Amino acid sequence: MLSLLRNISIKHSSNIHNVIKRNKAIQKKDENFMIVRPLPDDYDEILCLMHKAYYTEEPTTSSIGFKPTVLFDERTLHGLNQGFSLIARCKHTGEIIGAAVNEASHCWDPDEMDKLACQVQDVKSRQLLHFYAHMSREADLWRKYCVHKIFEITYLFVRKDARGKGLAARLVKESRINAADCGFHLTKVDATSHYTALIAEKQKLKLVADIPYCSYVGADQEPIFKPSDPHKSAKIYVDEEPQKNSLKKV
Repeated sequence: MLSLLRNISIKHSSNIHNVIKRNKAIQKKDENFMIVRPLPDDYDEILCLMHKAYYTEEPTTSSIGFKPTVLFDERTLHGLNQGFSLIARCKHTGEIIGAAVNEASHCWDPDEMDKLACQVQDVKSRQLLHFYAHMSREADLWRKYCVHKIFEITYLFVRKDARGKGLAARLVKESRINAADCGFHLTKVDATSHYTALIAEKQKLKLVADIPYCSYVGADQEPIFKPSDPHKSAKIYVDEEPQKNSLKKV
């Protein structure tokens, strides 16, 4: 009987120790934000944050001094309306401090983007649209993977005072899980920023295209985008098995 009680006591003590360890782990991972799907009432706030935290610092837009236009806001709203996007909301203030604008892309999108580019008068908007179309064609994912649609993490941005806390990585991770839940067979990340590329590599996504900015030139044979270091190229990464990988600790 004493031996039995001793074993129960040891087992009970061990369980308590494990619970304490788990609680400590949870406390270390405690975050002051929550990842949720945005509602239509959030769209204006997302656009406002995007103007401040994305266009001013993203390598392609910032290097040409691009100012957000109605056309680009409409394109973002189109992506948001698809229902695949995620936002990071501060638990204390309720403010949106980060977002991943996600959308489904199709094989005809590059052609549509080039057509749209030819219709706009703003030169910088035209340059960006042509480059986005070029990136999609360079990767050629629809042919390589025999898929009709791709889950695309199109825009990723975090408010400046909320950076350095793993928020962008969480948005990518949760977006990948979202892609799996929505039945997509391929997830794509356009890493025009060196920092987005680091997130993709850390999450072990596959690099399928690397376009040096110095290689993308205009009619004058000069590079269109000349971003500052450490941004050297636009890289495209994919998650080839969203359903399988969503079960892993990515």
